[in-house]
Amino acid sequence: MFDRTGQRKYLNESERTAYLKASRSETDPSRRAFLLTLYYTGCRISEALNLQAGRVDFAAKAVVFETLKRRKRGCFRSVSVPDELVDLLRELLAEKGPAAKIWGFSRSTGYRMIKSKMDAAHVIGGMAMPKGLRHGHAIACVAVKVPLPTLQTWLGHARIETTAIYLEVQGQEERSLAERLWRTPENRIVSGIEASMNFTVALPDAFARCLGLDGPDAETRVREVFAVHGYRNGQLSRRQVGEFLDLSSHDTEDFLKANRSEIPLGGTGLPQ
Repeated sequence: MFDRTGQRKYLNESERTAYLKASRSETDPSRRAFLLTLYYTGCRISEALNLQAGRVDFAAKAVVFETLKRRKRGCFRSVSVPDELVDLLRELLAEKGPAAKIWGFSRSTGYRMIKSKMDAAHVIGGMAMPKGLRHGHAIACVAVKVPLPTLQTWLGHARIETTAIYLEVQGQEERSLAERLWRTPENRIVSGIEASMNFTVALPDAFARCLGLDGPDAETRVREVFAVHGYRNGQLSRRQVGEFLDLSSHDTEDFLKANRSEIPLGGTGLPQ
């Protein structure tokens, strides 16, 4: 996923986040919808500009694109989109007929809009273009384990071999895979719980401060919260809970029984 000069051709996670923030700051609803459509679907810029009002499926919360890079016309694909974009498109299309184009500006205008938001997001280099946004979307899908045939459909590829190129993850994405090999057993357990709960703060002291916990038992309390949620979400086995909390097998059993009906900090009960 590099060009001939060695430049990365896709937006990485932090660049995609910055682009999303810049796009959301766009005050014109029509332009904001265009920018978000490319971000959330990974479509080609020409496919977005070809989109008709009647091809937004509000019931299914999806956008139906005509795949343009095929030898014949009439190849369509449906791509799910989040409520944020659905609501924006609903307002935008309220007075448009089914055959009306959603966006009436030219490809060059759309390209400049995207480049402007790339500049605002401080994305610089060969990836700072619509195709870099598409590549970044595809790699983000691979990172969350979207099945390759599904991704092939979403991107409108004729051959799955084309989609498989995105399995060659590079840069920060490749490093994140390598970091899994460097963790100690305890760090792997903590990281698994963090992932299941979407927490990125350091454990346990920083998280204790975030919750406003203090005193000699604060660290223990935080670790118990993570252990219970990790067990409840299937991220930790009973043995791993015991290792994480430094408990014997008998004490681990007692701990899980004690927290079966009430999770610390007001969660729900553990599965029976």
